[in-house]
Amino acid sequence: MKGEWSISSDGVRIQDGELGCAGRVRVDGMFLADVAFVASGNDLRAPLFPGDCLFSGLLLLAMSQKCNLHSELPLSPGFIESVDEISKIIDTWYPEASAVQLSSSQGSPAQGEIKKASGVGCFFSGGVDSFYSLMRHKDEITHLIFIHGFDIPLHKKENREVALVGVYRVAEALGMEVIEVSTDIRYLGDQLAFWGYYGIPVLMASSHLLSGVLGKVYLPASRTYSQLEPYYSHPYVDPMWSTGELQIVHDGACADRAQKCEAIAEWDLALQHLRVCWELEGELNCGVCEKCTRTAMAFDLVGKLDKCSVFSSPYQQELLTTFTYDFVRLGYLEEALMLARKYDNGELVAMLEEVYALIRGRKTAEELHLHFSEIDGTDSWGAVSRSVRPNLFAYIRENDPEWLIKKTRQTLPQMRELLFLVFWDRCRRWLFRSILRERWMRSLRHVIPGLRRRGER
Repeated sequence: MKGEWSISSDGVRIQDGELGCAGRVRVDGMFLADVAFVASGNDLRAPLFPGDCLFSGLLLLAMSQKCNLHSELPLSPGFIESVDEISKIIDTWYPEASAVQLSSSQGSPAQGEIKKASGVGCFFSGGVDSFYSLMRHKDEITHLIFIHGFDIPLHKKENREVALVGVYRVAEALGMEVIEVSTDIRYLGDQLAFWGYYGIPVLMASSHLLSGVLGKVYLPASRTYSQLEPYYSHPYVDPMWSTGELQIVHDGACADRAQKCEAIAEWDLALQHLRVCWELEGELNCGVCEKCTRTAMAFDLVGKLDKCSVFSSPYQQELLTTFTYDFVRLGYLEEALMLARKYDNGELVAMLEEVYALIRGRKTAEELHLHFSEIDGTDSWGAVSRSVRPNLFAYIRENDPEWLIKKTRQTLPQMRELLFLVFWDRCRRWLFRSILRERWMRSLRHVIPGLRRRGER
């Protein structure tokens, strides 16, 4: 262990419609950083245990440094035990984390003295996940929670204002209140760990700050139950942040991103105020990034794109082939393909199948290349290569034939004719569509002008 993080605070303050909780973090008694959470809204009330806010936000950062975490503020009854279990789960999921000792120097009142507030909140960025959870629980939710300093950096105030316009209009249309939360925790956190790693506890910290107003908070899910794996937000772990005065609900994992788009496409309020883009440079959505393109395509598939006014420019299907895909984005692409099949859109199905196969095959080849030295170093490489090579060749031939042709022509020029025969036998349609047709059109461009000149004579 490197030492112990200690959290101290003067408690919460309420002034001019703002509720603030600032803490000071020390490592073995030496100053490390100040961290603050500030909420603004109507009729805010101080939480009974402000220590829960700071403790939640700093837990994973302390774990990333392998430091014990101690609070000089009282924590909710049973909170230490729940958070300790969370730390053990995170420890098994991520090698950069380490389960640490957690403690508080002040006791907590008995559980029976705690009462939940009547408000129900939902984290709301204006995105697909947010709108889906809001649509499901709009008869129950009383407050929308918008965080500045989370996905939108604290210094980008203009971006914040662009995003907030839609949030307030949605709240007004539904008769809800908006609570804005600002935090500077990323100034400390980004120096120590990857943002996604400790981002969800920042949401939990904001929830605990608002527990004087909200007794229940919905956290919109970003993945489905079919995609469960170690991840920063998880339907098993998220509710463990709950206390006697606050219930955390992981919501919406029953639907994937394409299904959520399909659902909220029936809601005009979502079509008018949806925000999915990271850019926010003077407009809500750029319309040309990967996220904008696949979201607009989903609305197009369900026949609602003409009623969706939030994209600044028409989406272009061909852009899908130009984006960089990790395995998460590749999953979103597969979800869009399933939606296209459901609505029997032959043109988009064909295009998405080709893009998906191309990207998936290329990523498989890249992964294999990264681990090739390990494979090559095995004692039984000869037997492995003889058994794997035909299957690998067949897989790449079907999923990324263009890459395979290019690489083989570069490394085995003497095999060009044989390679072409193989592809003519197995991928005749693809060859004609992608290569022969292009050559034929190129030759026509040279022949037709000549024929025209002869005709003129």
